[in-house]
Amino acid sequence: MEIERQDVIRNLCLPLGSSQYHPRGSGWVRSSEVTVKSELRTHPLPRGGTDPIQVARATRGVELTLILNKSLITSAIVFLAVLHVTAQTEKKPIRPIRDVIVMHAQSLSDLQKKLQPSNKVEELIGGAGMELRVAIQHENNTTAANAEIHDASDDVYYVLDGTATLTLGGTLESPKEIEPGEWRGPRITGGQKVEIAKGDLVVVPRGTPHHRSTTNQDFTMILIKVFADPRPATSTAPAKPTP
Repeated sequence: MEIERQDVIRNLCLPLGSSQYHPRGSGWVRSSEVTVKSELRTHPLPRGGTDPIQVARATRGVELTLILNKSLITSAIVFLAVLHVTAQTEKKPIRPIRDVIVMHAQSLSDLQKKLQPSNKVEELIGGAGMELRVAIQHENNTTAANAEIHDASDDVYYVLDGTATLTLGGTLESPKEIEPGEWRGPRITGGQKVEIAKGDLVVVPRGTPHHRSTTNQDFTMILIKVFADPRPATSTAPAKPTP
C-alpha cells in the first residue's frame, strides 16, 4: 500500500529543484514546493507532514482548473473572431444597375405613331450584360420567314394596338441553330393558331416553337424577353423586328 501511494505522487507531481517527497516511517517528508505537470506555475504547500494522496488530489484540481481556464479563454477568442468576420461579410442589397424608366400612356402613343407605318422596333432596355430586353415593335402586313425556338429566353407580348396571328407549340420542322440556343425552321407542325388583339397578353416559355404573322394586319406590341444569362457584347446594328 505504501509503495502504491509513492507511485501516485510520483506520477501526478513533479519535484522542484532537488527537493522531493521521501517516505519516513509511517509518514512522508515533503519538499517546500510542488509544481504541476503542465509546468504553467508552482503551488506552495504548507510545511510539515502531508498525506501524499491529498497532495496529489490538490495538485490535480489545480491542473484541471488551469486547463479549464485556458479552454474558456480560447473559446472566447474564437467567438470574438467569428463575430468580427461576420460583421465584415454581412450581405447587403445591390445598388440599382440602371435608371428607372417610366412611360406614360401619352409617351407610348407618341412612340407608336413614330414607328408607323413601317416595320420598326424601338429598344427601351437591353444590350450587353443585361438579362432583360424591352422593346416597342410595330409590324404591318408581314410574316416572319421562319418559326423559332429560344433555348435560353422567355418571350412576353403585350398588344398595344391591332391584331396578329400566332402559331404556338407543336414541332419545329428541320430546325437549324443559327447561333447558340437560337433555332429556326421553315414551319411548325401540330401547333395551335391564336388570334391576338389590343390588350391581350401572351407568354411564350423558352423551348416553345412559335411564329407570328400580320398578313393584311397592322400590329403594335410591347416585347419583353427574359434571358437565362446576361447577354454577350454584340456589334451595334440596327434593331430588327423579332418574330
